[in-house]
Amino acid sequence: LNGIRYELELWKQRYYCRQCQTTFGATTNLTANNQTLSGQLKNQIMEFAKEGLNGKLIARVCHCSPSSVRRTIKERIKP
Repeated sequence: LNGIRYELELWKQRYYCRQCQTTFGATTNLTANNQTLSGQLKNQIMEFAKEGLNGKLIARVCHCSPSSVRRTIKERIKP
């Protein structure tokens, strides 16, 4: 993560356009839709996993939950 820590408070806030009468949500290019972990953080989790660190330690270092670490490893490793 280049030594820089990013923290975003992501809410599912909806906005309404009075001109075209549609609703939309705020988006960012740091994360995929409906996800809170950035691609860089997922890459870092995988690097730590390749080095043999356990899930709880990776979660502590990356400031996320152990279940997020497990989910990231599981989705990135395809049988």
